[in-house]
Amino acid sequence: MAGKNGRKNTIILIHGRGLKPPRQDLEAAWKDALHFIIKRDHPSRLPLLEKAHIDFVYYGHYSNNFLNGSKPVPLNPRDRNEVLERLTRYRANEFTEANFKVLPGYPPRGDRFSHGLGSFAQKLHLGTRLVELAARDIREYWDDNVRFGKKVRFKLMDPIREAMDRGDRIMVMAHSLGTIIAYDAFWLLSRCEKYANTRYAHSKIDFWLTMGSPLAEDTAMQHLQGADAEGLDRYPSNVRKWLNLCAYEDYICGRRCMAEKFQPMVESGLSESIEQKRIYNLAIREGKCSPHNPMGYLIHPETSHALSRWLSGD
Repeated sequence: MAGKNGRKNTIILIHGRGLKPPRQDLEAAWKDALHFIIKRDHPSRLPLLEKAHIDFVYYGHYSNNFLNGSKPVPLNPRDRNEVLERLTRYRANEFTEANFKVLPGYPPRGDRFSHGLGSFAQKLHLGTRLVELAARDIREYWDDNVRFGKKVRFKLMDPIREAMDRGDRIMVMAHSLGTIIAYDAFWLLSRCEKYANTRYAHSKIDFWLTMGSPLAEDTAMQHLQGADAEGLDRYPSNVRKWLNLCAYEDYICGRRCMAEKFQPMVESGLSESIEQKRIYNLAIREGKCSPHNPMGYLIHPETSHALSRWLSGD
């Protein structure tokens, strides 16, 4: 479907950390969530979504291997399906603090764990270390001695380059570890000498939506591609607009403001805008509230509003 200025729309989705179900199941869940929110909040945009080219970047087969070895992945497909089904019962105006605080298991365990260290953790700058301790796959991604990071970056870069070759408008939606992978892929395409004389160095990601992202945490920033570069070369130059959704009590994304941390990208003109919005993630997983859950982010009205605006060419 032709978008703004006759260009076609491509949406690239990349999931986050943790054990994952088979690709077809996870891809279907993400696409079902997007279809539902546009139908719920912006039904006139549904034809645009249905005609957009959608790529789903899956790396669960890699992460499942080092997280669980050769053992079967202990996932309950019925539970995952019920997460989305429960979320679809909420109207767009019901994603509120009041509804969040009555969810079973509130406050979530991850939040109690991080708050339990209190000011001691803050004085020792341990906040970001908690992310590393809690997320083995993020640590694995940062380990230069394994090929996991390189593999997953190229799995994302492939559909981005294909969309750039077609001249498409590109929206990337990323969750959790997927946001780190996306940032690194963007930096490589726009800053790496390998791509300096190609269209990839100058083409743009029109809109980037990050959800449950640890990117603003100090430890994450120290590990990003370009972290050792000088000045503005530290940052990717190909992200036009960036919206970060951060759920209350999501300990992976913490409390740091993405817009402030990456403000030089906007001040220098590398990006047009970087915004952050706090939301209430109403997902319930295994009987407890799960504020880092991707379905709770995807189903939120802020996601539907952002997607609708992009589909319409804004």
